[in-house]
Amino acid sequence: MNVKTKWAIRMFLAAAIVMYFVTALPAQSESPAKEQVPVVTVPFFAERGQDNLAAAISLSDLSILDNKRSPQSVVAIRTAEDLPLRLGLLIDTSNSQGRSQLYREAVRAGSEFLNQMMKGKPENKVVIVTFATIPEATSFMSLDELSKFTVDMTPGGGTSLFDAVYLACNERMKKDPTQPARRVLVVLSDGGDNQSHVTRERAIAVAQETATVIFTINTNDGIVSERDAATLEAFTDKTGGRAFLHLDRKGIAKAFSTIMESIEDMGAVSYVPADSGPPGQYRPIKLKITSKQKVKIHHPAGYYVSANLP
Repeated sequence: MNVKTKWAIRMFLAAAIVMYFVTALPAQSESPAKEQVPVVTVPFFAERGQDNLAAAISLSDLSILDNKRSPQSVVAIRTAEDLPLRLGLLIDTSNSQGRSQLYREAVRAGSEFLNQMMKGKPENKVVIVTFATIPEATSFMSLDELSKFTVDMTPGGGTSLFDAVYLACNERMKKDPTQPARRVLVVLSDGGDNQSHVTRERAIAVAQETATVIFTINTNDGIVSERDAATLEAFTDKTGGRAFLHLDRKGIAKAFSTIMESIEDMGAVSYVPADSGPPGQYRPIKLKITSKQKVKIHHPAGYYVSANLP
């Protein structure tokens, strides 16, 4: 065998070896892709104690269960100072409000409440939704825009409470991943509904999807039916807010004062769940104070996995 032939054989063998590794290596390095689990952010607040001071809650104070499992990791805990406010006031203007002695007082107190929450805080925004047969919503307003807005308080028409909550959450409270915020709705209503196209459960679901906390103030100054009271409580229990049911004129002012304190104390905890779950899955949440602080903590009962995961 001459030198040329030997050289050609060696070159052929070298090329064959290179081709083998080029084709074999990708197959050897292939492995199941690691599941990408998105960060979940949950709003919460603790009721103030007898000293009227807010409890300072740190990461070490919180136990978190997501779908009955501890999270992979806790990313951050934010206070109200870190979170601008997106606040909605929902006002029932249906026929039933014409029979209420509390209606106008509640709307007046609600207007004052909005002004107080906005003063000196240009990063905060407010939206007003009025609802009778059909709900109508403003865009988010600054304090200056709010001062020029007037509400037609003339009662009339049916009641679309569920549609109003759905509209406020789905079109105004949508989460912006680049700007975490406190999202809060305050509902002034007697809890009745006879015109909505969405169910109460769907309205609650979209509030949970957008991490919107709902407070309700009952404007019925008579006997509240069990069904209507249950509706007002369902919105608050499922989203982490509070319901104020049996009120007089003084009670209206106190309710708004309590809501204001709750919003001022509201924070949020962000964590990576143990697993993401399929899109649309409902996942229950349980936050618990593990330190010696004896406070009641309010938070949403759960959330829905987004269908638009990265």
